[in-house]
Amino acid sequence: MNRKDLVQRIQELKGNYSFVNGFIYRINEYDGDYPLLWCAPPVFQSRTGDNKSFKVTLYAFDEINEETEIEKEQVWSNQEDYLLTIADTIQQLGNDVINVRVESLEVDEYAISNRGTLSSVIVLSIDIYDCGA
Repeated sequence: MNRKDLVQRIQELKGNYSFVNGFIYRINEYDGDYPLLWCAPPVFQSRTGDNKSFKVTLYAFDEINEETEIEKEQVWSNQEDYLLTIADTIQQLGNDVINVRVESLEVDEYAISNRGTLSSVIVLSIDIYDCGA
């Protein structure tokens, strides 16, 4: 498995979310549908033999319309569950995924996109076996 395969597999897990792979600074150019799963390009962390480690940052976005604080908490809870499910499922993608660690999971509102959105961001450290194929 390589970085391209890793992103492709994450895209396959997007469910009913739209999917974009790219640098997050481009979020304000996005004019597609929500909910949205945004996958930043994996960042190479280390290599040991045929094993590689990547930092993968995923953002979940939902549009909001003046939700109450209780409604916002429900959206964030749903996003957290969604992102953690993706992390758990990545671990089960095959023998070439060695380990998935959740480094952080944070929520925010209006912070990244100039559209009215609630967002959650998860940072994963993913160890893969890459035999160079």
